[in-house]
Amino acid sequence: MEEPAKGKLIMENGVYEGDVVNYEPHGKGKKTFDDGSAYEGEWENGLPNGKGIYLFSCGHIYKGDFINGEMTGKGKTKYASDDVCSYEGDYVNGKPHGIGKMIFSSGNICEGEFENGAPCGQTHWIFPNGLDIEDDENEETDSGSESDDDLNDSIDPDDYDIVVNTKDEIMIVLYEREGEPSSPQAFRTADGDILLKRNQDSLILFDSLPPETFEYFTKVSAILVNEIDDEGLSVHVYDVPLSDQP
Repeated sequence: MEEPAKGKLIMENGVYEGDVVNYEPHGKGKKTFDDGSAYEGEWENGLPNGKGIYLFSCGHIYKGDFINGEMTGKGKTKYASDDVCSYEGDYVNGKPHGIGKMIFSSGNICEGEFENGAPCGQTHWIFPNGLDIEDDENEETDSGSESDDDLNDSIDPDDYDIVVNTKDEIMIVLYEREGEPSSPQAFRTADGDILLKRNQDSLILFDSLPPETFEYFTKVSAILVNEIDDEGLSVHVYDVPLSDQP
């Protein structure tokens, strides 16, 4: 292959400046796209390949590996969003996938396995209040979902997981509900259920709990609730005082 020459290419979706071979980006260069995004780094046969930095038009910044134009390999993204601050770790086709660490704007930290952009499998959660949760989706957990096959077909907003760490601290993971949590409270009922008063207009009943699971709730005076979106990202995380139902 011939040696690259410096050049400027006016392309269909942007402008490239840098090393050129056979009228294609090849070597090192920068392309500014029409939508305001930009990539600067290594190129091969017209596509980002190797190390580079991608600036998204929304303000996200990714720095790391590229293969055939996709963010694949090791990398780090700083997000310009209200929910997530950063992710560092493995990427496949532009999404966190593999082993990594995600830091949320709330101060929550998730380390472990990710799949298609969301925490999945063995994860380690650290919360600002000091709660430390090891979660393994491959192990048996108490859950309101019927089966993994059901979850693969569609998302049931009533699905939930109850996670208990080695200190017997409890986290309930459920899908986001409408409205903001406000002065939440939780109660142990006489029937062995847990009633969550999320706000003045929202009550959630966690019923049919196995006796051994309900036993954990009798040992604590507060629980942590983690509401997630349909991609598995935390939206609301809050402490809830727990007492017997009046």
